[in-house]
Amino acid sequence: MARTRGVLFVFLLLLTGTAFGTRAFGQLRLPHLPKLPQANQLAVQLAAKRIAPFVTQQDPIDLNWGRVYPTTVSPPGGAFRPRSGQTSLADIDAQLARSNSGIVNLKPGDYEIPIRVYCSRVKAHSALHAPLVYEAGPLRGSRVDVLVAMLSKVTGARLPYSQVQPLGWAIATGMRYSQLSAGQRSLFDRLAPGMRSRISGNFIDQVRDQWNRLGIVGLPPFDSSLDSMGALGQSLKITEQAQSEIISQSNNFDALSASLVPPLDVSDRGTNYTTSPWGEVAPNIYMHTPSLGGTGALFTLQVRVTGNSGMSVPVPLLTSILYPTYCPGCQPLTYNVEDTGPKEDGGGGTPG
Repeated sequence: MARTRGVLFVFLLLLTGTAFGTRAFGQLRLPHLPKLPQANQLAVQLAAKRIAPFVTQQDPIDLNWGRVYPTTVSPPGGAFRPRSGQTSLADIDAQLARSNSGIVNLKPGDYEIPIRVYCSRVKAHSALHAPLVYEAGPLRGSRVDVLVAMLSKVTGARLPYSQVQPLGWAIATGMRYSQLSAGQRSLFDRLAPGMRSRISGNFIDQVRDQWNRLGIVGLPPFDSSLDSMGALGQSLKITEQAQSEIISQSNNFDALSASLVPPLDVSDRGTNYTTSPWGEVAPNIYMHTPSLGGTGALFTLQVRVTGNSGMSVPVPLLTSILYPTYCPGCQPLTYNVEDTGPKEDGGGGTPG
């Protein structure tokens, strides 16, 4: 009887992790112990809760529909009267070519700037046949500096959308430099020189390593726990799958695009989808996208800088992301200033 009680006591201590600590418990191999699926599930839920802040911190692009700039139907200053486009655009292009910040200096006034928009969320829809309402918010995430540096240089490089977008997907999903195709590595070095170290790791690998360091008793392996982690697990699973597709379809842009950006017909969504508000992106600086649709398209960004000094002020031109207000399943969009002249592949101002 005493021997039986002793065995039971040791079993209970092992089960609770108090006998040797969680690290020692994880090293034991006791195949005769019964499986505890409910305990495993509780361990996964606890781990997901603990790891969520780390995922947010390491997320290459931190998407948040609720984090947008203050909006207004009409900014101060009366009717919108843009300056002459050519001179302003040439100056903007020149400033972006000299900086990785996405910030340009503009004098008070109104500006119309052509932009190309990019998908910044894999497995979300691209709107077809009708514009959506978009509200701008601050572009945040662990790789925002890399993405903004790239977008700052695209204009001067005159690159086609079909080259830039796959590299954008690779950055947004957290792939490491060594996982990029040869063409993507060459393009990255051209658009973000000196920034290889910023993408030396893989986002999913970082999360997996953190998972393994949690030391929670009964915690299953990371990959087998994703389906039990709720929305967080599904998001990580989608990201991991997208990384695999970016690698396997590196030479087939059409197939990759069809998989990562399924189209959605929004033509029957009503007139509320046609007028986007102005966003106050910084004090005395307002931005507006009169009409936007799917990824890869060309549109106009309207910018108003208010003030009477006549002195140039820093405008965070490329550090915003555009959220589709009434379509949470659609693409949030990043963008570059677009020169619609001939591209490297001989194309003009159309996607691809």
